[in-house]
Amino acid sequence: MTKCATCKKQWTGILLFKAHFASANGVECDYCHNTQYVSEKSKKKMIIPLLLVTVVLLIGLFAPPSITQYFWVYITITAATIIYVYVSLELTDVA
Repeated sequence: MTKCATCKKQWTGILLFKAHFASANGVECDYCHNTQYVSEKSKKKMIIPLLLVTVVLLIGLFAPPSITQYFWVYITITAATIIYVYVSLELTDVA
């Protein structure tokens, strides 16, 4: 799980959510109150899973085997991607 780069405390899901969407401005750590930013390495690792979700969505639009099957496959891949992104998120205290 993601930890603060300064105090090494594990972040909660809400802080991770904030960090993901406010990566340019940074997010203040609840424990040490230092501003943390999403690392460049972490931003690059997020691109591949998000592209995978987009490709699966596009494939389903053009050749759906069945709406129900496609729905569950898409939901599963999307959930796995979200979990991967939050587990692999790395923080830095340098903007």
